[in-house]
Amino acid sequence: MIFKKVQLYRYACPLKSPLALKSGPLRTRSGILIKAIDAQNRAYFAESAPLPGFSQESLQMALNELREAGKRLLHPPTLLPELLPSNQFAMHCLNERFDSSFSDVEICKYVHGTFDEMLSEIKTYKDASYIKIKLGGFSAKESVEFFKRACNVVSNNCRFRIDFNQMFDLSELDKFCKMVDFEKIDYIEEPTLNPFDLTKIEYPAKFALDESIRKYPLEKLLQIPNIKALVIKPMLDMPRLRDKRFLNAAHKEKLELIFSPTYESQVGLAHITKLAKKHSPERVHGLDTGKLFGETPIINDTILNPKITELIYESDTRSIQTCT
Repeated sequence: MIFKKVQLYRYACPLKSPLALKSGPLRTRSGILIKAIDAQNRAYFAESAPLPGFSQESLQMALNELREAGKRLLHPPTLLPELLPSNQFAMHCLNERFDSSFSDVEICKYVHGTFDEMLSEIKTYKDASYIKIKLGGFSAKESVEFFKRACNVVSNNCRFRIDFNQMFDLSELDKFCKMVDFEKIDYIEEPTLNPFDLTKIEYPAKFALDESIRKYPLEKLLQIPNIKALVIKPMLDMPRLRDKRFLNAAHKEKLELIFSPTYESQVGLAHITKLAKKHSPERVHGLDTGKLFGETPIINDTILNPKITELIYESDTRSIQTCT
């Protein structure tokens, strides 16, 4: 695809409440929006937004690479795998001409915060089919007590996805599994730092992997017998999502591909729904994070929000080509 003009905007979106990440509380989500205009004067947006503490690259690294877009993106298609993962995601979305509309996929509700805050929000989701709760940092006893309270305020059909952010050791995980009703759990996500500890769990638990798929080869992870799902975060995982061997192996083992954001703005979130629709349309995806933002960088699909965006690069008149 050939574009006649490309602009880069830095955005800084305030969050309604801080997010507790491994790297510390996140109060403002920052990233880069790419606005590309084609020969028919149609504007397309894409987003590159490395997540602190999770992405291998920083925002500055992504920006430095994108500033070379006028030169680098004139290279052959083989260039794309060399780009940083967040920029691979952005360039892929531009190449696919994704607009900013949301695809129709089923979404798992998401809650975070203190126990009281989460329980208060869960009560508003009485008819939800799936709810994800983040319990990293709490003990097994505290987690069980909260989980039982949460089960009491939802419908019998609701299933929970419980994310421990790798903060349990095997002993704590064993205690938790011993005291919960697995009929109410869809899966437990990344409970321990070492995913191979999961082979030692004797309870009928099902697990999902997130961070581990970026640390270990999938062939090795497939040796774990009780894995139900792989959590795909395109801002981090575009290299894997473009790897046919990875996708074929996951499908062969009948693993669910659950698409999840890294707290992108509505541009990146909309594009992830399109990838979810393409690769895993029948699943329920973890895409309920747009509600966390106090502002959005784009108004009415095409207008940049001047309160939180800043133009930082504009191409010259040379054409800029995205890579497939």
